Amino acid sequence: MKQHFSTLGAGDLNTKYRESVVRVDGLPFLINEINSVKHFNGYWLHDMKQGLQTIRQDLDSTPFQLGYQPVSERGIFFTRKPIRLYKQGLSHRALSVTRNNSDKRHPTRFDWGNSKQMKHLHDTIMGAHMSFDDALQSVSDFENPACAAFDRDFAVQMVDEDLELFYRGRSVGRVDDGNPRLNPEFFFLNEVLDKRINAA
Repeated sequence: MKQHFSTLGAGDLNTKYRESVVRVDGLPFLINEINSVKHFNGYWLHDMKQGLQTIRQDLDSTPFQLGYQPVSERGIFFTRKPIRLYKQGLSHRALSVTRNNSDKRHPTRFDWGNSKQMKHLHDTIMGAHMSFDDALQSVSDFENPACAAFDRDFAVQMVDEDLELFYRGRSVGRVDDGNPRLNPEFFFLNEVLDKRINAA
């Protein structure tokens, strides 16, 4: 969604965009403050580099695709809460963070502004997920994090020496000898799982 600012002052822009993530030149950018109608400051999520950016007509607050963090210790899953209020872009109040098999009523704490965590959010937004085979290889190496996502919705995680298959934060099966096997009650995921595994 391209934004037009000809009728908005700096105060209105701050209300709508301050501490929100939007796209600038196609990349996630966290706006700290609007200095004037023509300038804002903030940083790119992938390297936390501070910079003064000119507000252009192509600043984009289209909702981000979220989902699994590509690699994590316990399967971090990002979702957007069904709230918007007056904010544009993705704000910390609208971001929900949970872990695999956790109670979604008690979200995981996410440090908005922590460079490492914001880099993970960047990778999630940009869809930097590995292939299914690479995910299996990653979690089999005990020096790597225990959970690896091969899609925004699917991940594999070592749980008590078993390799479990997760879908949107919930265990739905396991992987035996490199083959994913859904639990019977999740048979309806067979087709979408096959497509995601074999996606180019």
